[in-house]
Amino acid sequence: MKRYSFYKKVLLVLIGSTLCAMMMDTQAQPSQTQKWNANELAREKVVNEILAGMSLEEKIGQLYVVSFSSRQTPERLAQTEKLIRKYQLGGLILMYSDLQPASDLMNRWIDLPKVPFLMTIDAEWGLAMRFDDVVMFPQQMQLGSLATPDLVYEMGLQVGEQLRRIGMQVNFAPDVDINNNPMNPVINVRSFSEDREKVTTYSAAYLKGMQDAGIAICLKHFPGHGDTSVDSHHALPLLNFDRTRLDSLELYPFRELIRTQAIDMVMLGHLEVPALDPTGTPSSLSKPIVTDLLKNELGFDGIVITDALGMKGVAEHIAPEQIPLAAFQAGVDILLMPQEVEASIKQIKKAVRRGKVERAELDERVRKVLRLKYDLGLLPLDQPRMKITKAALQAEINRPAYRQLVQEIGEETLILFEKGQQVTTANLFPVTSGKTAYVGFHPEKGEDRAYLGEAMNTYAQVDTYYLPNTATHEEFEALKKTLNSNYETVILGIHHTHRNPQRSFGLNDWQADALDAWAAENERPQLVLSFFGIPYGIMMFENNALMDAVVIAHANTDYNNRAVARLLTGQIAAKGVLPVTLESLKSEVEKADPPHEDNLMAVE
Repeated sequence: MKRYSFYKKVLLVLIGSTLCAMMMDTQAQPSQTQKWNANELAREKVVNEILAGMSLEEKIGQLYVVSFSSRQTPERLAQTEKLIRKYQLGGLILMYSDLQPASDLMNRWIDLPKVPFLMTIDAEWGLAMRFDDVVMFPQQMQLGSLATPDLVYEMGLQVGEQLRRIGMQVNFAPDVDINNNPMNPVINVRSFSEDREKVTTYSAAYLKGMQDAGIAICLKHFPGHGDTSVDSHHALPLLNFDRTRLDSLELYPFRELIRTQAIDMVMLGHLEVPALDPTGTPSSLSKPIVTDLLKNELGFDGIVITDALGMKGVAEHIAPEQIPLAAFQAGVDILLMPQEVEASIKQIKKAVRRGKVERAELDERVRKVLRLKYDLGLLPLDQPRMKITKAALQAEINRPAYRQLVQEIGEETLILFEKGQQVTTANLFPVTSGKTAYVGFHPEKGEDRAYLGEAMNTYAQVDTYYLPNTATHEEFEALKKTLNSNYETVILGIHHTHRNPQRSFGLNDWQADALDAWAAENERPQLVLSFFGIPYGIMMFENNALMDAVVIAHANTDYNNRAVARLLTGQIAAKGVLPVTLESLKSEVEKADPPHEDNLMAVE
């Protein structure tokens, strides 16, 4: 108002009373801020009316998000339905399911609560993370190989459309962890890069696309899960870095995105960070990390949600019925997938009645949840509850435009090396019909089969050979003799890959050594190594610089296989950029502890 007073004085002096009156008339018009405040007041009226009609148990229930899957037993689903009815739970998270049964289940449950659910999902690379037979968008590290974030925004928009079509309102994405540890068993391909600026910029593009499609987003895993070699699904990782390092790296994307974007949620990782909380308390239960750092210092006033509370990174440190109360007291707003729902609600209820949790604080946490539901169009209560229309559902979550975008990303993210130097094309390209063979290393069956031979033969005639992952070194050596004698160029397709370094990136116990030895031979065909996996995995081949060409293609999808075929036959150039630094790590991989079971695609 000081600014307007200044202008008023100037106008009075220079122009006189007539223009002063005009200025006063302009001030009388409602500004955009006043209109926004009116909308906010309307929202608060609805929120407070709903809150006033809730029992204590129902208020606590609003803070709970529980999991469900169409693949769970009828007994488990009945138990979840009973909890929904009794405690009026605030949200559901969809786990791995079958499309039609899951749609039926959501349509049946949508009318159960008095206040509509938040329907949530962890779908970092779209619905294919939770359903079969759905177009699979690339994971974030492949997106980090794009030269610009333009297509990242487009993917966010399309993922958002997919999720809205299946009735979702919240996606627990993007992952803003900085993956600067190649031995990280759980983040790796879920991170855009090891570079803090790229992680921040590409995360902003992805979340903006989803928000423009009507999906609320969530940054994770605060305060940063990128430089760990422990999976918090199985143990509590330690980030033993000082505050200066944390500020400059791990916290950077969170701070910048909270400052510059409209962030709906932040998810807490289960991490031990002594520089932020010397007590050893997991970050998801730590008041110094949740309230003092995230809310007060970083100024985040959106919803704070835990990672799944059944993960061993937190569950092994406190009794399961006590975890939600501890998280609430740390400053958490939403409790994700607690193990003991009924018992833990009773613990929070008891804490409220004994004065250990203030009723006003509980009410404010519930208001935050209700405000988000209002903003997403779920409130007021007389809003119609939109059921999933099953007609054309399969087609509409697999639109041709989605496939076209995935293909474009595949072609824009290929990374090519020639004799150890990154290039856009190689001297031996284009591969043409003639004395060229393709060898596909693949599993016996399943979705990881080798597509490249089929794709290559669309553009050039090549002889095709396959070696299942169960093949022995002796079988490979016998095939190598044939290849050495009959071909000038051999394309080696490594299709059965894994993102986890503790699983040797999917390679068996002889593949890397055998191909390294072949690359070092003087009398051999030209060798083109096509690796359909995480960029780090190429460093398992210590002689990769001796190969005539090496292609990093990120994942074994038909889109990426077609893109490699087009690259090898000279139809496109390799435009991808490395999202991470490639350094020798084979000996570190060989010394790594045995891997745990991968929980990302779990039903529970």
